[in-house]
Amino acid sequence: MSDETPETPAEPRAGEPIPTEPEDEVIAPAEPIADDTTTVVEGTSTAVEGAGPVIIESEPEQVVEAEPVSAEPVSDVAPAEEPVVPAPAQTVYVHAPVPPRKRGNRGIGALIALGSAIIFAALYAVVVFAVVPVFAPPRAVGFEFLDFISSSAFFVPVLVFAVGFILLVLVVNRGGWWAYILGSLVVGLFVYAVSIGILLLVNGIIGSTLNEGLRMLRSAVQSPVTIIAGIVAREVALWMGAAIAARGRRVKARNAEASAAYDRDTARARADYERAVAANASR
Repeated sequence: MSDETPETPAEPRAGEPIPTEPEDEVIAPAEPIADDTTTVVEGTSTAVEGAGPVIIESEPEQVVEAEPVSAEPVSDVAPAEEPVVPAPAQTVYVHAPVPPRKRGNRGIGALIALGSAIIFAALYAVVVFAVVPVFAPPRAVGFEFLDFISSSAFFVPVLVFAVGFILLVLVVNRGGWWAYILGSLVVGLFVYAVSIGILLLVNGIIGSTLNEGLRMLRSAVQSPVTIIAGIVAREVALWMGAAIAARGRRVKARNAEASAAYDRDTARARADYERAVAANASR
């Protein structure tokens, strides 16, 4: 225990102010520093351990919406004006005339040529009956003539004439009479030469000797029958060809009329088409 005694305060003297002890200063407790691990931030408020809840006001965030970016490249060039699409044109139907088919003279001409073969056969038999007696005995004329009209010497020239004349008609078609005048000569030579060749083959010239073949050839060439066949064939082809040529002229005239009518119809159809197109364009 210490020997020192506490000093007692001296009493104030009279007339002196009584000293007063200064009042204790109130010191605000220091705010504790919150540890990082004890601070919870949720939204705009902060919680501090050991202290009351402190609310920190903050300004609301401004949300700026981003403008959509176009995928198309940006160009400084102004877009060109869209072309004006014209209205679809209406289809115009115009009846087109059918071109005429040219008529020929081959069909009817061939029938006339085939009928001419009958005329040729009759004239051929009559001329042979009139000419052969001059070169044969009178009593044998009748017998040989009956054999003649039933032999190949009669039928072969008739068939050859029919074939030759039909071929001429097919070639000439709508030709004039001058074509049959020249063609009749060809038909006469054709009947004469081909008839000789066929008659020699029928009589067996192939199996004969050289001398016999030459004799048969000489006899056929000089035979009045084959000569008459060629002459009669030429005359029949000439005059029957005139009839065929006359029909050919009529066919050509009808074809010309049909062609002229077709041209008129075509011009009319073209004019109708142009008027329809003009009316459609003016709408």
